[in-house]
Amino acid sequence: MRILHYYLIILAAISLVVWVDKSYAADPEFFESLYDIPVMSGLTEVKDMSLSFDKAEGRIAYATAIGENINESNVLTFYSEALSQMGWHKIAPNIFTREQEKLEIFLEKSKTSELVKFSISPATQ
Repeated sequence: MRILHYYLIILAAISLVVWVDKSYAADPEFFESLYDIPVMSGLTEVKDMSLSFDKAEGRIAYATAIGENINESNVLTFYSEALSQMGWHKIAPNIFTREQEKLEIFLEKSKTSELVKFSISPATQ
């Protein structure tokens, strides 16, 4: 009977670890330099093209993501919805503000892929 009891405890512990591991997989990924901006599914951060530093007037940060067959409308819709949940307010199709910061999103197409560039700067600039 004791062996069955220990077996059930071990089985429950393994099930819990698997469940917790899967729940973390559903969490969104965030940019390294823009730690509070999610990376949209289908985009991959280009870490060599990021920059972040703080100055007295506020932070300045840049990040770039790359993707294939990315639709500009889908990108702007995703970020419009995601950023509004994080306190950002849309003031133009690709410009958002929050507290004293301004976030701009730019899309550039190359021959093989699309780049999505993000820029955060003090809102007073």
